[in-house]
Amino acid sequence: MSEWMSTLGCFLYIDSKVADRLIACSEKNKFYVGLRAMVGCNQIAVPFHREKRYAGSPKQTFKRLVNYALNAYFSFSFIPIRILTYFGLFLIFSNIMFCTFLIIGKVTDIPLGYFELLRNFPGYYTSTVILIMFVMGVQIIFTGVIGEYVARIFEEVRNRPYYIVEKVFEADKKLEL
Repeated sequence: MSEWMSTLGCFLYIDSKVADRLIACSEKNKFYVGLRAMVGCNQIAVPFHREKRYAGSPKQTFKRLVNYALNAYFSFSFIPIRILTYFGLFLIFSNIMFCTFLIIGKVTDIPLGYFELLRNFPGYYTSTVILIMFVMGVQIIFTGVIGEYVARIFEEVRNRPYYIVEKVFEADKKLEL
């Protein structure tokens, strides 16, 4: 038990029931603070005064703390993958709006503010930029979709228990239907 206790970034006192539940989570990069909340036992905070370090320097460098924070974020959230998909959708939507403004600007003589500058450019520059932005948006969306599938595979491979059973009650009689 002391092997995995030494990797915690905070101090805990847990009983064997909680330890067994944490050990049952078979993932490699464990974020114990999140897992401790996930296993769902009663928790209390015990305030204590930490004395100044007696000797040596802290082993937690800035890089280790950033890695710890990223591990916490990616262990319990798929938001970055969804942000990628939404960014691709935003890119395609803004590209369609940009094309609409350009078409309106070419067909009519309505002043369109900053888009007036684009009237003086040759047509192939504008169409090249529009095409690149559209293809980039489609690629980002497909990357987000693939990321969603990988995230679901990751969720299954992580093999966290769906339910944690506290007690099992057995009936004395069989129920007749």
